[in-house]
Amino acid sequence: MKNIALPRTVKAPAAVIAALLMLAGILFAPPSPAVAAPLPDHLVNGDFQYPTVPDDWWIYPWGGNGDVNKRFLTINPGKARAGQGCRLSANGHDLKGFDRARFGWASTQDGGSCPGGPGEPGNVELNRESGGNVYGEITADQERTTIYQDIAVTPGAMYTVSLRHASSNRGHVDSMHVLVGAPGRGQPIDMTRITSNGHGDKAGVTSKLVATRVGNIANEDKAGQWESYRGTWRCPAGLTVARFSFEAVSSSSWSSGNDVDDIAFVKAYPLAYDGNGNTTGNVPKRSK
Repeated sequence: MKNIALPRTVKAPAAVIAALLMLAGILFAPPSPAVAAPLPDHLVNGDFQYPTVPDDWWIYPWGGNGDVNKRFLTINPGKARAGQGCRLSANGHDLKGFDRARFGWASTQDGGSCPGGPGEPGNVELNRESGGNVYGEITADQERTTIYQDIAVTPGAMYTVSLRHASSNRGHVDSMHVLVGAPGRGQPIDMTRITSNGHGDKAGVTSKLVATRVGNIANEDKAGQWESYRGTWRCPAGLTVARFSFEAVSSSSWSSGNDVDDIAFVKAYPLAYDGNGNTTGNVPKRSK
């Protein structure tokens, strides 16, 4: 009987096996989670000029209260819609190409008490004067709300905060806090009034409460009504993300109060060196 030779097993080179295993891992691996965009190291859209919308989207205030020189617009950044806050979902407009990071602002508003039903959670209200200037209004459709941004910060660095503030009208002195700290743990910081509008407030006063008297009867143009405020904040050790917030303490109504504009939150110290002997940043003045 003849011996029958069995075929020998063909061995694949180790490199081929490794390549096949790697390919299988790529094909069957679970999808990678989305990577969040890095936070800015400064406050964005502090002048509230973004987004730009058609002129007929801006709404004249209702009720015949004399606001002939002002229009308003509510932005819901989460839904990328704009319109009138109380009925934004029903009669609002889609913001095509809306860049939420460029808009920057978010709100703690969780509904509100609009006539005929609740307001929209997360609304941020903008106002436009007859001359074209746009500013923010902290109180959109709910009292005691806050608008805010999260910012990447440097432990140990000093930051400067500046803004303009005005009450809606002379019938009520609107007031607010500037809160800075870890998200959900912000504390009011001292703010100094730098300029006075001549309606009874004194420049040079420092307080945690920002409150501005105005002379306008209705919620009209703010020319001559703004007062400027400035403060500083040092980032504590270990903190790399801070929430910069404006909290409405007292407003003229559930739908109006605490107008703000030209907000800035920037690093002032330490200095940054570019390696060529040049520096950027400002050293805070030492108190005497």
